[in-house]
Amino acid sequence: LETAGLTVEIDRQEDEVLADAEYPLASLSWGGAELTEETTCDSYWWTATIIVDLWFKVETGVTVLAGCDTMASTVAAAFRADRSFGGKFFHSKIVALSDLGTIAADVGALTVTAEVMFQTAKGDWSTISS
Repeated sequence: LETAGLTVEIDRQEDEVLADAEYPLASLSWGGAELTEETTCDSYWWTATIIVDLWFKVETGVTVLAGCDTMASTVAAAFRADRSFGGKFFHSKIVALSDLGTIAADVGALTVTAEVMFQTAKGDWSTISS
């Protein structure tokens, strides 16, 4: 997402005020993971949810809805460009767009929800196997 020109933060609090230089901002947060299947005696497959909250400014004459469309397209392009996120995930896909909103006349917000699949060793659930 950074290569698409977005400022990226992990678990930013929604009530934190953004400085002008931070727009557009993508805040990544963990939505949980579900064990999907055992692949071998040594590993598990997981499906996890990643939430991408986006805040952006629009120029005069551009609607917030048009800004939402641009931001959704930017995130979708980033996912298409590297579905494995550098080899960490087996697969990733966008599953929902929500919370299209106007924060101010020139500021909009959008939430993109994605699912990723990854594998871990049975003895180490916190380290993604590549």
